[in-house]
Amino acid sequence: MINGLIFMSPTKALCQSKKCRFNLRSLTAFALLLICNSSGIAQTIRLSRPANPTAAVADIDSASGNGIIVTAPKIYDDSALVLMLNAARLKLATLQAFDQAGLTSRIGAVTGATLSQQAISGQIMGPPIPQAVTQSLGATGSTQTVNTAGSTGSLQTTTAPAGTTTVQSVGSTGGQNVTTNAGLPVENVTTTVAPQSAAVPAVPQLSAALPSTGFNISSLNALNEMMQLNYEIANLQLLLEGSLTDRYIEGKHDIKPKTTLGFSITIQNPEQFRDAVAILEVQVVNPPERNKKDGEADLREPPAVTAILPREKTYNVANISDKMMSFGGGIVTQVINGGFSYLRGRKNYFIVQDQDTLAMMRESADDKSTVFSWQFRPVLGQRVVTAGLKQTFVQLAVPIEADEGCFGNLKIKTYWRRIDRKRNVLREVIADTIRISEVTPSSRIDQTPIPSNVDYDDLGSGAVLAKIRGQFLPGTYVRVGSNLYREGSPGFTWEISQIRFVANAADVVRHGAYLVSRDGKETEIVDTGNPTPVQGFVNSCKGQPTTQSTEGEGSKKASLNVSATTATYDSANSLVTVTFNSRPASPRDITKYKVFMGGKVYGLADAPLEYGKDSTGHEVIRLVVPTKTLLSETSIEVRPLFSLSDSSKQTAASLFKAGSTTEKVVQYRKEANGNITFLLYGNNLDSVAITTADNTAISSSPLVPKSTEDTLRLFTLTMAQTLGKQITIKKHGTEAPILVNLPTPVPTLTFVGDVTQNSDEMTIEGEELDKIKTVTCSACGGEAIGLKLSGDKKRLTLSNLVKAKVSSSPGTRILEFEWEFGPKNNLKFQVVK
Repeated sequence: MINGLIFMSPTKALCQSKKCRFNLRSLTAFALLLICNSSGIAQTIRLSRPANPTAAVADIDSASGNGIIVTAPKIYDDSALVLMLNAARLKLATLQAFDQAGLTSRIGAVTGATLSQQAISGQIMGPPIPQAVTQSLGATGSTQTVNTAGSTGSLQTTTAPAGTTTVQSVGSTGGQNVTTNAGLPVENVTTTVAPQSAAVPAVPQLSAALPSTGFNISSLNALNEMMQLNYEIANLQLLLEGSLTDRYIEGKHDIKPKTTLGFSITIQNPEQFRDAVAILEVQVVNPPERNKKDGEADLREPPAVTAILPREKTYNVANISDKMMSFGGGIVTQVINGGFSYLRGRKNYFIVQDQDTLAMMRESADDKSTVFSWQFRPVLGQRVVTAGLKQTFVQLAVPIEADEGCFGNLKIKTYWRRIDRKRNVLREVIADTIRISEVTPSSRIDQTPIPSNVDYDDLGSGAVLAKIRGQFLPGTYVRVGSNLYREGSPGFTWEISQIRFVANAADVVRHGAYLVSRDGKETEIVDTGNPTPVQGFVNSCKGQPTTQSTEGEGSKKASLNVSATTATYDSANSLVTVTFNSRPASPRDITKYKVFMGGKVYGLADAPLEYGKDSTGHEVIRLVVPTKTLLSETSIEVRPLFSLSDSSKQTAASLFKAGSTTEKVVQYRKEANGNITFLLYGNNLDSVAITTADNTAISSSPLVPKSTEDTLRLFTLTMAQTLGKQITIKKHGTEAPILVNLPTPVPTLTFVGDVTQNSDEMTIEGEELDKIKTVTCSACGGEAIGLKLSGDKKRLTLSNLVKAKVSSSPGTRILEFEWEFGPKNNLKFQVVK
């Protein structure tokens, strides 16, 4: 044992089980033991912790003390989140999970194939045939002859070692010396045998191969997958739409107000929190009931979490697992030699999700609060949580009354918790990292847009360019009646400090103009001198709601009171005078007031007004209006262009009575003496003065005696006064006279007796026969008709009827009578046999 570590022999360490198994772990452990035994060094790795953990953690951040800094929750526009979630739900609805072509194409598809083959190849070989190799160890036999000059001598023989005999001649006689090598050389013969090696036979070729294309799942399986996808889409749609339980207060028909809270979380990654998860936990508690008496139980249900963002934040990570084991061995003997090797390995490649942020719901300690949390985990092989700023959101539905300004209180808890990285499971909470903040109230914020200044430019043709200054959230738009002006509408621009739009002035007066926030709250666009009271929520979690108002000076002073009169301007128009009996001090400028009647605004460039004062010092507005417009209106309205619908305006009384019309004359009856009585239609005729063209004054009387009706008057004229003439009427002494055309009376004509065929004369009776200029029959095509007037001027004889082809044949005839005073009339009769 070295340094507290006990070492065992390698064989014993690896073969403690009944069967000694060699695997990768055993080999690795064996190698480590060998290293330790050879070096004699042992190390013990321990997690170092500071002597004073609290002090060390406090050094991380003095505010939080645990490396998790959470600022006060911020309130976001809930309507914006609702619009985004609704847009996502609508996009999901457009997804088509069913593919008819894909289903039909899979009918009869081959879903798989199986091929099983076995092959055995063997080879047996005997020992190889020996091979002989001969080697010569000396030179081959040879004879050498040497020519010498001299006398003949004698031969000398010498025996040398190794069986060599040398013969040498001695003497002086001329001749040659010959040296002979005697004996055969020694030869070595080596017999070799080739080494024996295992002959590995070749693997037989497979006779068939599996197809590599044309495989597919069956139609039923494809339909099942499509159904699962469709169910998942429906699940997400329902999740985005929200449940009715989260919308309505239990036992009531009241809808729960919603709020969206955002949490800014700064996470540091200190060394002490390796392999740990940062957790933010929030508890939401209902506000106390306003109307609950002391001792009564709070019966409200807990707040509901309708949406939490992000629910999870994941990364797709490639997980590669590679295991390989290899070992080999060999043996050599005098008889055989051999060896073997073994290789085994496995590789896996698949995609896994590494979660960085995970939202959780937790069980609350009571039934009047809700607890939710976010976990921030180390990812991508890191051992600590990535440092930085993280933003999370939650949408809450709280069972409170519609006018209550408090969503409740928040209790925020932060801490760290160990995580088993290998198993990806949470372990114990690090106790000294728990931090609990004080209760934070969550108030409701009123988003009603309030204009600070309203102005407009006259564009002509009854259109105005309105400019509303103030601070408006993006998405704020304008409603005028049923017309909506928002980004993308012609003439509409949104800026941080103002909104401009082009609208019809008559629509603004008739319906009013309203600023609409994204959550649907409206406020009327009015001059700042005529304020709009707005219910606001200011510190509503600590007190009662207060009221905000843009009330200006003079708004509580005298209300607007006007009266209107009319006078004749000409035969088609009337002069209307509006008198201000009293009006508020704001707007101070009288030119801000316009007159609205007949669907038209008077006071703009296309319909000017005149501002002034009357003899009594009252402010007045004068305008010329078509009399027909006045007749169709029972009242006129006076108000600034942008003002409250229920103040700073006044509806004047009816100027004309019902049944009145523009001045005109019709023939009423014919008197026995030949005079004609006419009926005068109009308005304000109680004091009318009638004068004929020859400046003769004509008296008039009401249609109904002793009636106060001032729209119908009777007057009588002689025939001579009516023929092609006009009359002048004057309603009041200060008004301009009006010329009214008199209808031309047409005398009545009758035939005396029947007109027979081929008769040359016919007689008619009537009045003013001496005023007849000509009598013609345009359809007859004959000569002119002769005229003969009787002495009393009561009868007129028409002659020359045969030549004029009036009586040449039976049938219907039409004679045209032309009078000296202009008009014509026709007389229809029958020519009989």
